[in-house]
Amino acid sequence: MCGAIGLAVVLLGCGSGDDDDTNSEALPLSVEGLLEAEPSGSVEAVGFVVIDSSSARLCFALAESFPPQCGGASVEIVNPDDLDVAYEESGGVQWTESTIVVRGQYSEQTFTVEAP
Repeated sequence: MCGAIGLAVVLLGCGSGDDDDTNSEALPLSVEGLLEAEPSGSVEAVGFVVIDSSSARLCFALAESFPPQCGGASVEIVNPDDLDVAYEESGGVQWTESTIVVRGQYSEQTFTVEAP
């Protein structure tokens, strides 16, 4: 009986043999994924948004400060006014309480949001 279970696990892991992923939707990249992959063209990314007087950033995480700051990896958002999201605000800082998915162009550690 154990051999049959092992065989089933092996067969399930083999897949269909179809390596064509053109029909599958790509998952959004994390901010760390953007920095590692340096994709070209339109891409979806996921992260927190933090906007202060010096810049707007897409952040991998929020630091446990108040108001929050970026924690971990981040990229500059060139055109944050094109984001259609709700922000929390305190002390001149705006941020999203949860991650958002945003589509845009990534280049040289900056992200340009594509208008919806």
